[in-house]
Amino acid sequence: MSQIQQISIQLEGIGSVLKSKRFKVPAYQRSYAWEVDHVDALLSDINEAIKNKENEYFLGSIVVTGSEKNRYEVVDGQQRLTTISLLIAAIKDIFESDGDSSVVNSVNTDFLASTDRKTKEKEAKLVLNEIDNELYQDLIEGIEGVVESTESSKYTRQSHKRLMLAASRMLAYLKELCDKSNDSEQELHAWLDFIESNIKIIVVVAPDDSNAFIIFETLNDRGLELAISDLLKNYLFHRSGEKIDETKNRWLTMVAILESASDDPLIVTYLRHFSMAKYGLIREKELFGAIKRRITSKKLALAFSSELSETAKIYSALINTDHEYWGGGMTRR
Repeated sequence: MSQIQQISIQLEGIGSVLKSKRFKVPAYQRSYAWEVDHVDALLSDINEAIKNKENEYFLGSIVVTGSEKNRYEVVDGQQRLTTISLLIAAIKDIFESDGDSSVVNSVNTDFLASTDRKTKEKEAKLVLNEIDNELYQDLIEGIEGVVESTESSKYTRQSHKRLMLAASRMLAYLKELCDKSNDSEQELHAWLDFIESNIKIIVVVAPDDSNAFIIFETLNDRGLELAISDLLKNYLFHRSGEKIDETKNRWLTMVAILESASDDPLIVTYLRHFSMAKYGLIREKELFGAIKRRITSKKLALAFSSELSETAKIYSALINTDHEYWGGGMTRR
């Protein structure tokens, strides 16, 4: 059977997907990126769809690779999977505050985390990257407890702040709905039912990274809105062939260096400045196309990713006057 025949495409309710599958966000993927505006828009859309008794609300597609140890690796779609999981956690929290332990256990087991009957350890349905996962797992245990805890001060990254804001906003929104409802329990069950069956996603399961990246790029070439950095990252991974792990490690190194240099997102700005230094003036909207035209082989992809990683050290020093580079603690090139 050819690789293309091994690709599976299904239209499913996102809640049903979380029920039946387990996911892992690989380390190279960017951290949680949704702002409160995105969350508000989603909440408003879902509420209107439920009120209007709509049969479907389409949330786009997710691309994953075949399961390893019964867990699918997410190439595209982690923002939506994470946000919907936090929404379910918020619903669970309200049931818990009402003392309905049977519903809490059911929701938790079905959508968020199951318990291994032998080890008694919890197995989360969704595992995020190393930067976000600890906070995410705390949030699905209990949103208010995390947000109000003094320990929340240890979560200092921008993605951490976005995760906590998203979770808090969803919990507040649902509480307000319940306060206005004649039957708050029925209101929450309507949301769970809609999430499970009516919020539809296309799940594309590819047999390996190479196929997944081709699908990812094709979807985005056809208008799916995505960060330039994600498009470029996945293009480089695809071009790297069997050397993909080398490119992944270099990309991770670059991201770690840039994130330690500033709280503000730097990756796209850095990619543009780096590319202009090599190729001349490039507008941001032209960046992915310009690099794609030049990086046309595995050798070029590996060299480009290596340069990105190494030059990030110099770039971080240029935007930080206190960087160790200026004190002689870093080898100058």
